[in-house]
Amino acid sequence: MLITGYAPSRTKENGHIVFVVLFFVLQSIPYILHAVTTQNWHRNIRGSGILPTRKADLRPRKILDFIPPTYIATAALAFIGWLTYYLYNKGLTTAWDWQTYVTVVGVTVINFIMIAVGLNYFRGKKFGPYQAYKDQKKSIETLFRVFVFASVMLSLHLVVAEAINQNGWDEYEPLVLSLYFQAVIIFGLGEVMRRSKIENMDFSVYQKGQL
Repeated sequence: MLITGYAPSRTKENGHIVFVVLFFVLQSIPYILHAVTTQNWHRNIRGSGILPTRKADLRPRKILDFIPPTYIATAALAFIGWLTYYLYNKGLTTAWDWQTYVTVVGVTVINFIMIAVGLNYFRGKKFGPYQAYKDQKKSIETLFRVFVFASVMLSLHLVVAEAINQNGWDEYEPLVLSLYFQAVIIFGLGEVMRRSKIENMDFSVYQKGQL
């Protein structure tokens, strides 16, 4: 900024946000390609009919075995905190306009989608057909952690964004959005990479006698 003389725009919805979003998309492309390729590979394996012998784990599962209750409570409190702050600024006795409906319903739906996807994998669907139980358990734990982090970060970002709107701090909007996107990379994609190290995976399930 000192060299180029760059200064944040004070115009609401300024064009600098576009560059922030494009940089985030650029950062995400390698992981998106990796996720799509892996998903296609798993689909091809299932379609080939060459699958390992199924082994049932009869131990009962509990969600709290995969994610600490403090994480769940933090996500819930963050959501309630954002919703209270947002509606307070809109006016608790004021009739909702279309923007309020879209914001509240949209954020709620996003959280419910994460819950639904997490429960789907919690109930037994493996990420990969050859995945060992230990790796499956770690994958579910990672998914829950990522979704909790995502929910908390979304709520916190919305609180800060609402504060920006209320106080006219529009020049800081690109900076705040950039910090939010970097947090998504670190605590989202980064969490997956940190907990899915190849040296810790069980490759014995790929042995001939296991298929």
